[in-house]
Amino acid sequence: MIELRHERERRGWTLDDVVSRTRIPRRYLEALEDGNHDVLPPGPFLRGFLRQYLEFLGQDPDAPDGNETDETIETDDPPDTVDLIDPALGEPTAEVYTPADEVPLLRLVIAGFVITLAIVLALQVTARLHTPTQTGSPVAVAPIGAPQRVRISAIEDVKITATVDGEQVFDGTLKGRDSLDLEGKERVALDVDDLERVQISYNKEQIEPLHNLSRGRRLVFIRDQEN
Repeated sequence: MIELRHERERRGWTLDDVVSRTRIPRRYLEALEDGNHDVLPPGPFLRGFLRQYLEFLGQDPDAPDGNETDETIETDDPPDTVDLIDPALGEPTAEVYTPADEVPLLRLVIAGFVITLAIVLALQVTARLHTPTQTGSPVAVAPIGAPQRVRISAIEDVKITATVDGEQVFDGTLKGRDSLDLEGKERVALDVDDLERVQISYNKEQIEPLHNLSRGRRLVFIRDQEN
């Protein structure tokens, strides 16, 4: 191995020159020149560094005399065994294995988002299916008491039908600013064409019907069964 240093110095190169051109670590170059096998990595790395250095110096790495290469590169490693990581450098020196079945993180994030969106949509659809739908003309039930006193005052002319305890007492047009007072024992029912044209009070308390007020509606006032 001493001939390596001699050949390098004969060519006028420093170790730094060889390091910059071959990328072989300086401590390995020094070990090759000194024959220090304890510093050099075993197996194919030793053979590779030695071959690369000899070729760089213009020497034939396969030459019989080979600068005692037979003794140097003889190792106990099987000829087909190749280590991918240099134990001295702790870094990959050959191919880096990447698992073929590795799932990218982005795919997991997208899959989670899609599942969450599907759950939200399903909950919304379920809530709509279970929401009761109002059909026809809802019946407004006012606070109950005894007796049943109902006053309906017309803001504008409006068609009204009034039934008290099962008997129809009014069926016609209530003129604007006119009022109709009704009193029943059990039940008072009003059919009004347009609730926006009237004001209604029950036992002197004003009633505010819900939902669509501009179409015909039926309001029913009943007596509390306990009274």
